[in-house]
Amino acid sequence: MFHHHSHWFDAASFIALVLAVLLAFTLTIWPGTSAAAADSLAHMLQGMIQVWNRP
Repeated sequence: MFHHHSHWFDAASFIALVLAVLLAFTLTIWPGTSAAAADSLAHMLQGMIQVWNRP
């Protein structure tokens, strides 16, 4: 079914679609907590990076 499609293009399109939906949902449903959500996401990513770079 997907023999003529590029796997990487499909993955990138799916990720972009998910990000766009999440961004639109955040901006429309949670305008007051978007900053807090971004801050918590930044802390989570920072923690993941610290764990990944742990010797």
